[in-house]
Amino acid sequence: MADVATPSAAAMFDASTEKKKPEKPDEELYKANLKKAEKEHADAKAKFVSLLTSTLHGKYPSFTCILHE
Repeated sequence: MADVATPSAAAMFDASTEKKKPEKPDEELYKANLKKAEKEHADAKAKFVSLLTSTLHGKYPSFTCILHE
């Protein structure tokens, strides 16, 4: 077996690294991304319900009433 050297504790700890306080997230960017995601979700949901309704309408008319609630 080959000898594998493990680094010493001093080598693993880099004293030059400073701990920084986390930056506050950009609230406006978050709100913009959330609004975009909510719109995409609503559009996908409407497309799914439309597709499902058109597919099941003839076979299960009572089921399509549930989808439009």
